[in-house]
Amino acid sequence: MSASLLIVNTSRARRIEPDPFDAAYYYALGAGHARYGRWDKAAQALRRAVDLHPAHYQAWTALGEAQLAQALLPQAYQSFSHALLSAPGHAPALLGQGRVACARLQFARADVLFRRALKADRGLGRAWAARIQLRRLRQDFDGAQALLTQAYCAATDASQRFWPQWADALMRRDQGDSAEAQRLLRQAIASLNPPPPLESYRLLNTLAELTEFSGPDGLCDESTSPEIIGALIALYSQSLALYPAQAAQWRRLARVYIRAGDFDQAMACLGKALEEDPSLIVCQYERSRILYWLGDLQTANEALGEVLAHAPGHRAAYDDLARNLLELGDTLGARRAVKRAADFPVEGY
Repeated sequence: MSASLLIVNTSRARRIEPDPFDAAYYYALGAGHARYGRWDKAAQALRRAVDLHPAHYQAWTALGEAQLAQALLPQAYQSFSHALLSAPGHAPALLGQGRVACARLQFARADVLFRRALKADRGLGRAWAARIQLRRLRQDFDGAQALLTQAYCAATDASQRFWPQWADALMRRDQGDSAEAQRLLRQAIASLNPPPPLESYRLLNTLAELTEFSGPDGLCDESTSPEIIGALIALYSQSLALYPAQAAQWRRLARVYIRAGDFDQAMACLGKALEEDPSLIVCQYERSRILYWLGDLQTANEALGEVLAHAPGHRAAYDDLARNLLELGDTLGARRAVKRAADFPVEGY
């Protein structure tokens, strides 16, 4: 590696020069990638760190987190186990094993591990939030509320209150109290200055979800107020500034711009979504619709051609193609498209 790595903490910044035999360098590099959700690169660097220093329990834990984020459950569990071999009471590794158990639907096992994590570190907010989530899944709302109270009592600083506030907001959302849920989420964002990018990204997306469904009709559609549209654009834009490689989020932002009537921005967002995930045919289809609204039928048909090349059974695309060809005066082409559409009686693909 040719570039040195800048490590920033709360009090000072220092530069670590690359060293192919330095586990600390690869641990810092992996942690930097993980901070911004680049899980594959994080795992590569962290794997190198533990190869160089097999007893580096923090690197093993971080590697487990990166593998868990990629749904590599056996590998993640093994990495957390390696961490616990070197540090049997390492709370984040116990929490990680519990999260793997949750992903495997082993909820009783997960609860045991979360309780062990909290015994090792009572202020581990994410473990409290995980236990609260388990109670919610079991419909044990009284138990969830009791755990939430304990979590708030155990939190001694802003970083420890972050996850209880998150859990509290989700409970309020489930109870239909959208306004209080949004207040708690904003409070959670403000509680860490600045909050870690991944947590900010999750909070902003949840806040956007609540905002999107906070209108009088319960949906963010063409009738949504300009205030909600503006709030959604700001939230999704902040979210994507943290993690730009999120195709689904680009599409959500595009749909908000469509509702705002800003088709240029919508097209740009759909283009970004397709750059990140070319398989999102729905984005190509939405591009064709915008092009039709703008009167560019030829380019709209090209976009529909892309849709049908990847999804030959997309009934709506054939219907739109027939309409466009008819408006362009290509009656024969329109008839062929109508005939092809008839082969797919169910819309979609």
